[in-house]
Amino acid sequence: MFELHRNNIYLCRGDTGIVNFAPCFCDSGEPGDSYRVILSVKKNINDKTYVLQKETKNNLFIFDHEDTENITPGKYIYDIEVHAEDQVDTMGPFKFVVLADVTRGGDNDG
Repeated sequence: MFELHRNNIYLCRGDTGIVNFAPCFCDSGEPGDSYRVILSVKKNINDKTYVLQKETKNNLFIFDHEDTENITPGKYIYDIEVHAEDQVDTMGPFKFVVLADVTRGGDNDG
């Protein structure tokens, strides 16, 4: 299971999924390939370390099995940063919920 509800991401540990994220640069036209989009997941907003970070490839965040297979089920927080030229825009924070999978079991705080 991989679902997006009101910008909150829900997935079973180890599942795959894709989020299409194509930023709109309304006032300056399209920047071509001169921008980066990064999704960062942490347990708590003030943590120094990331649980997961993904960068878009062709405007897609691609979550592979290996990205979440070892994440403890529970509630996390994420945001998305768009870096274009000398500008940085942040969307979020939003919920990132990792659900336990029946096959492996485990506690689920989600």
